[in-house]
Amino acid sequence: MANVIPSFQPTKDGAPQWTRIALQFLERAPGPGAVLQQFTAQFTPSTGWSGSLASILEANAALLDQLDAFPALQKNIKQEKDRLQQWVSGQRSRETARDRQRDERFE
Repeated sequence: MANVIPSFQPTKDGAPQWTRIALQFLERAPGPGAVLQQFTAQFTPSTGWSGSLASILEANAALLDQLDAFPALQKNIKQEKDRLQQWVSGQRSRETARDRQRDERFE
């Protein structure tokens, strides 16, 4: 069910913030670690985007730093941060290689 709950939304300045319902769901869920995984799966845009996908995911991953109110989730939060950081690193490498290849074609 967590995969259908919108986990975050942009603020007026564009930064992501948790939705109230997502925080309530994390608080009341019998398995909050699994819920957190479902929420972090939403960090990747499901439709088109502009700019760097790695930068978008990195900005959304910063939401995990806002979960200090959930001490029981700290292990899960660390695991998700590590997983997302690996993904961002790999995505940045792919973006850099793609950009380099594109720039070489125009020279």
